[in-house]
Amino acid sequence: MFTRAHLFAGKRRLIAILLSTATLTAAIAVVAVMTLGTRTALGSGTGGGAAECFGGATGSQPTCTFKDGTAFADFGNVSEDGCIFTDAQISLYNNLTVPGRVATHNVGLIISQYDYCGSSAGVQATDFDPNIGQSTFIGAFQIASDLSTATVNGTAAMYDSISGTQVFTTTINVTFTGYGPISKYSDNQHFQAPGYVENDRFTGTSCTAEVSGTFTDPSGNNLLAVPATNGTLLNASGGTVTIIRQ
Repeated sequence: MFTRAHLFAGKRRLIAILLSTATLTAAIAVVAVMTLGTRTALGSGTGGGAAECFGGATGSQPTCTFKDGTAFADFGNVSEDGCIFTDAQISLYNNLTVPGRVATHNVGLIISQYDYCGSSAGVQATDFDPNIGQSTFIGAFQIASDLSTATVNGTAAMYDSISGTQVFTTTINVTFTGYGPISKYSDNQHFQAPGYVENDRFTGTSCTAEVSGTFTDPSGNNLLAVPATNGTLLNASGGTVTIIRQ
């Protein structure tokens, strides 16, 4: 069952790619959402939708369902002198798994800076504190079920990805505003073996989003002084029903 859980999680990432058909950027964004979001959830020990469904199923007729909501943005800018190149990522992830009502809420932040003029050291920082094994984000975020909007407000200590030391604190007050067509996908699978039957279902919707607000870099500059249009909003739900015959 452990192997099948990982296979189904991989299928969900593939489905997420199919959901975003508007642009190549949007497709890449969804891959990053599902990859980063799922890794963070599993790392926290709370589990993720599909994996929790498979891993937690017990009894003669176990049934499990999950609901996911994600928002992702990847954007960058260049300093006025043309020296500092910055790339930033924001990843929001909500998951609720039943039975047990296991809830997972994660915010993933990444800021990378490189000085092509060589006057300062580069930065590769995330809100993941390796000392405690979890995100340092303090605040709140929401993702609308109709993909109209998502918001995140708070602060996070940012840690160097190589040394594991804190390098600065970022402030984030960001709004995702969905626009354009909504892509939809649904899938049903049936698996049968001697004494065992399993039915899986998955539905999802996604759309592109404009991202605006405040997200500060190591110098306190706002990386979103100019709104970015390459965000993605995604909602998914599904579940599995297994029947074990004695």
